[in-house]
Amino acid sequence: LKAGVHGIIICGSLGENGTLTTDEKLLLLETAKNTINGRVPLIICIAECITREAIALAKASEQVGAEGFMLLPPMRYPADEREILHYLH
Repeated sequence: LKAGVHGIIICGSLGENGTLTTDEKLLLLETAKNTINGRVPLIICIAECITREAIALAKASEQVGAEGFMLLPPMRYPADEREILHYLH
């Protein structure tokens, strides 16, 4: 924050996202929210493998205080463009 970032994204695509449970992601979100204390927007990455889990995480994250979402298609399946657009729609 001291370096002048304009927002924080947690649970990025190349790290903790695929290794944390939903409860752990929500705890991380809550901890980040308390640490940031409204100084910049807080965004959580959603890259779940099952659509209903992605929806559930987005809803729960909104309740905890996420101010935005970085959406990624499931990364364990080599989807084509049509499938990715359908997933994100």
